[in-house]
Amino acid sequence: MSTTSLLRHINARRCLRLLQNGRQLSRADMARQLGLTRATIGNAMRVLLDAGLGVESAEMSPESRKGPPGVGVPLNPSGA
Repeated sequence: MSTTSLLRHINARRCLRLLQNGRQLSRADMARQLGLTRATIGNAMRVLLDAGLGVESAEMSPESRKGPPGVGVPLNPSGA
């Protein structure tokens, strides 16, 4: 496993842990909480979405701040 793949896996796991408590967060909210960039969170979330562990919600994240509201990403209830 390359270093990039390992880091993507670690970051995806950190995102998954944030979502496990039942909240839905936007990518920007996750980036703030984990101290990572939105691009890094986007790559990690792609891994989770492709695996069917997360879904993009039409509902907006309740924790969004300034700017356009973020799209919430909760865990997929029918995921693994």
